Amino acid sequence: VHRQRRITLPSGILLADAIPLGEHEKQTRSLLRIAVYNISYIRSLFPEKYFSDKSALAVEMKLKNLMHMDADPKRLIHWMKKVSLSYPTQMGRKLQ
Repeated sequence: VHRQRRITLPSGILLADAIPLGEHEKQTRSLLRIAVYNISYIRSLFPEKYFSDKSALAVEMKLKNLMHMDADPKRLIHWMKKVSLSYPTQMGRKLQ
């Protein structure tokens, strides 16, 4: 049986209640993309010029964004979009 972890925000609101249905999937896709791009940067999979700095105001951190500068980064970006959009949502349909 899968249990969902209940996280309460400082305001006392449950995190699951604070995020509209459908936003969970979008946020999960964004976090996955951020993780892959930053691992690609740290592991030097592409030259540094292929990345741009991006700020995430909600978490106050600087992230690396992979840019479409060559065939290899384009291939990774396309693959990430394809994989993340292929997961079904809670409603049983694929994300658009």
